[in-house]
Amino acid sequence: MPEIIFRSPAQSFCVSRVALAADAPEQRRDAFLKFVDAADSETGRWKAGFVIAGADYADYKYFYVISYNTCADNEAATSAVNRLGGRGNFGHIETVADSGVTGFRAQLGTEAGPVQRFLHYRTREEIAPCLVALTALNPADAGGIESVLLALMDKYRIFIVDVTRQSGEVYVLFGRQCDRRQDVLKQVEFLASREGFEMTQKVKYTDFPARPDAYLRAAQQGAIIVPQQ
Repeated sequence: MPEIIFRSPAQSFCVSRVALAADAPEQRRDAFLKFVDAADSETGRWKAGFVIAGADYADYKYFYVISYNTCADNEAATSAVNRLGGRGNFGHIETVADSGVTGFRAQLGTEAGPVQRFLHYRTREEIAPCLVALTALNPADAGGIESVLLALMDKYRIFIVDVTRQSGEVYVLFGRQCDRRQDVLKQVEFLASREGFEMTQKVKYTDFPARPDAYLRAAQQGAIIVPQQ
């Protein structure tokens, strides 16, 4: 399902796929996060110039850059990637005509909520493999856990479709790399620690191999918060 939703097909944008060059996963991770720190600051939290999407948070092998111009005028965004990321950290930067990370709001017809948007592109049966529950060891910490996840989504552009809090549980619905969600969660823990929040001391994780009825009930009650691009 698309990660960046534009209001109109007439809006100019260009999608580029960026490969990370290092062989070691830790080196790829560090190079990517160095770029995110610099680009997040330069773009005013992804509001000007370009935004990242489709990042590989399981292995840090690639990410996408969506610039707000035509591909014919994309040199500035490509140069910014190399300048902000550091010499030699990135491999091939390829313009991708149809990457799957972009879509148009007109396809949905209305301002759909996260669950409806997920089901527009995927099936109800695909919710369970993309869903994780974070149970707060202290229920009073659930609000803080939710806030940290939303902040990580905002800065690092982790493709989480929905974060819903219900009592002492925080439900997390992923939009991509669902088959690697445990690996992505480890990186979410790392990023939270990087931002000064130790998730491992506050939560336990539960997968949902069966029907995720509890999450759907909570989502239908309106406890849904998703940043909009």
